[in-house]
Amino acid sequence: MNKIWRKFSAITMISSVLLLAACGSEEGAEGSKEEEKVVEVEEQMTITNYNREFVIEETPKKIISTNDHTTEILLALGLKDAIVAKVVGHESIVVPELQAEYDAIPTISQSDHNYPALEAILEYEPDFMFGRESAFTEKAIGTPDALKEYGINVLVSKGTYTPGATLEDVFEDITNIGEIFSIEDKAEKLIKDMQSNIEGVQAKLGKIEQPLKVAVMDMGGEALFTSAQSLETHLIELAGGKNVFDEIEKTWAEVSWEELVDRNPDVIVINDYSEVPTEDKIKELLSNPALADVTAVKNENFVILPLSTVFEGIQNDEAVELLAKGFYPEKFQE
Repeated sequence: MNKIWRKFSAITMISSVLLLAACGSEEGAEGSKEEEKVVEVEEQMTITNYNREFVIEETPKKIISTNDHTTEILLALGLKDAIVAKVVGHESIVVPELQAEYDAIPTISQSDHNYPALEAILEYEPDFMFGRESAFTEKAIGTPDALKEYGINVLVSKGTYTPGATLEDVFEDITNIGEIFSIEDKAEKLIKDMQSNIEGVQAKLGKIEQPLKVAVMDMGGEALFTSAQSLETHLIELAGGKNVFDEIEKTWAEVSWEELVDRNPDVIVINDYSEVPTEDKIKELLSNPALADVTAVKNENFVILPLSTVFEGIQNDEAVELLAKGFYPEKFQE
């Protein structure tokens, strides 16, 4: 977990009461005079994120979110008035209740693996940015250290850069945002709601003695681009599956089709987004003669998962539900 410290300067109050006694037999008192001096509170917070520390000295006022799923987190926490701009990606399927607020945020550029230039970011004079690791490189918007020189603090979504990421990493980011913007109650409620939804799904699943063998198809072509030790693998586990490529020490990896044949998954999860239609991915799997004996292909056992539910965000609990219903439909029959 991130380490958060709050340091407060002392609030001192000096009270003195001056009692004046009357001379002789005259009883009297001039009363009491209270002198009060208040030293203004200085508050700062240190966040550990992306193998570095940064200090929040005051609540950020202008946020830019670099990815759809991080924008959703901010909106779900009630921060719409602080978001000055967003970057849109190819996975943008926003939950209906946030669509109007999402659409109202100015868009810097259409992001499709490419991010806007730093100059376009600086036009909005942000003091805080939130997004996934791919946004904060020298070839993209800029590193967190480089952006700090412009007075911009960066929170990198932990669920997108951590090998073996889990929902605890997602919740850590939500907790940190709650702390940074003094909306801890909203952050806690969002986390509890997501946990409750997943617990409900797992109650229907019951105990899974032998998890289904699962592979993920994000992209095809000469090789299979798939989830390895990414957050999606954890979501698959929560839904009663086991990623057959979970030992690869990368968050995402390219593997040969021969490897897919050797692993012989029971189910193939297809990440659905605009870059390549899902129908084309299914045709590619079914038309490849080398895959004819793969159990998932032979049985056409495919689970379609919107990419918007895969990356760290408020739709992760929905991903667990969609996966569980796809893996074990008999357990969810009314």
